[in-house]
Amino acid sequence: MLGVSDKIKAGALQFSILISVVIALILGAFILLTHIQLKFSKQLEFSGRAIALSKTGITYAKHYDFPYQDSISLSFEPNGMEESVIIKKTHWGIFDKVISQGSVKNFKHTQVAMLGGSLDSLNRLSLYLEDSNTPLVVAGRTRITGNVILPTQGVKAGNIAGNYYQGSQLIYGNVSKTASKKPAFDADKTQYLENLLYNSAFLKEQELVALDPNEMKHTFLESPKWVYYKGIINLTDQSISNNFIIKSDSLIRISAFAKAKNIILIAPHIIIEEDASINVQAIASKSITLETNAKLSYPSALFLVENGHSQQTNSSENQGIVLKEGVFIEGSVVHLSTNQENVRVPKISIEKGSTIMGEVYSDEWVELFGTVKGSVYANELAARVKGSVYKNHLFDAVINSSQLSENHSGFSTSNSDKSIAQWVF
Repeated sequence: MLGVSDKIKAGALQFSILISVVIALILGAFILLTHIQLKFSKQLEFSGRAIALSKTGITYAKHYDFPYQDSISLSFEPNGMEESVIIKKTHWGIFDKVISQGSVKNFKHTQVAMLGGSLDSLNRLSLYLEDSNTPLVVAGRTRITGNVILPTQGVKAGNIAGNYYQGSQLIYGNVSKTASKKPAFDADKTQYLENLLYNSAFLKEQELVALDPNEMKHTFLESPKWVYYKGIINLTDQSISNNFIIKSDSLIRISAFAKAKNIILIAPHIIIEEDASINVQAIASKSITLETNAKLSYPSALFLVENGHSQQTNSSENQGIVLKEGVFIEGSVVHLSTNQENVRVPKISIEKGSTIMGEVYSDEWVELFGTVKGSVYANELAARVKGSVYKNHLFDAVINSSQLSENHSGFSTSNSDKSIAQWVF
């Protein structure tokens, strides 16, 4: 028969066993938690490294040139660990779309960026006017702030219809009289844009979809989807976003109720109606018209590309790019031409009250009555007032390169650097 002392000893033994089990469980849980934390820490490290590698791919594309449509691979072995980056570059309107995927073990991360061209504030010009043996003439309330490159004849004050120049100095910045040919537009990009406009075989390689009357979305991780019609395309109240290219053989018209973001429009004629507010690249062969108070947000672009195809048509149809009163654009306005004739009509016309925050570039005449917060590159300038055409005149125009953000990225030329215009994934 057990005594009281024997019962106490048995109870103590059971308690000791219980404590041992609890301690073992706690130690096991602690070891498991430590293992999970170490594993999670490694996963975070690998994931973070994959993200950093994908950014490395974008940086590589900014500084090194490689063929479009091709993928290149970069391999690394830090601390014996295999790492790689796969980079692919394709055209996206005036920009380059770069897809960069970083890989560490089984961890992958992909980023997609649009690359354009930019200049730092020290090298950015307010005006580059090619040498046509004619001086720049400023009249009325014109004000040019920033550095300029002009013909050897320089700049002088003048008047248009009795409106004399009102500034205290002709240029509020440094003047260089060394103009010849303005920086050349990227040749690969020009060829690509001409293919978009004029090469019908180009369409056979694309994925065609119907225009949805409601909402259309896509991703920049994949190839673009195309909407193509021979007749007029009216975008009324549709919502279309990301990686769509819409092409017409005649006209594209966008109403104020349409919602468009990060898409490309291609047609001989493009009209963006009054009060529309969108983000697009519009590429045309004959005319682009932005009606009163239309707004294009960054990074948008207007692109008129004229070559032998467009010049064979009735010249009255080739109206150029027209920005009516109150238009606001954050991006680029570009006109390219191989026309060797002496054209007497401005191919970019910017009316009073319109503002461009970006760049204007033309192979022919630019007519500016509005404001450019950025740079103007032109073969010549013109002002049409009361039936008369004043060559190389600016009347009530404002150009100020210092008002353009350092982070602005637009089209690429022979003297610009690659920069990120937008992250799209």
